[in-house]
Order: sequence, then C-alpha cells, then structure tokens
Amino acid sequence: MTTIYVQPSMTAEDLEGSDNKYVQWAEEHHLMQRLAEKLAHLQEVESGDTGAFQRG
Repeated sequence: MTTIYVQPSMTAEDLEGSDNKYVQWAEEHHLMQRLAEKLAHLQEVESGDTGAFQRG
C-alpha cells in the first residue's frame, strides 16, 4: 500500500488518477486514524488506566 501526500487545498482533479487516487487516500487516512485511536486505547489499558475500559 502506498501513501500519497495531499495538501488541504488539493482536489481529486489535482492528483494523478483523479478520483480513484483521492478515494484511496481518503480510505487510507481514515484507516490510519482508526488505528491510531485503537493504539492509544490499548496503551491506556496497558498502563493501567481503569477508565480506558469504560471508554472503549
């Protein structure tokens, strides 16, 4: 899986492959956000944060 850099002002038409590349980037970005959230939650659990069980 490759990741492309997208500037906030870019549109799908600015990317090589247009819409398909933008959709791929958006999906990868969303996946990375979810993984980062899950990792943070696991680190809270590992560190003994009892509130992590209520949040997750």
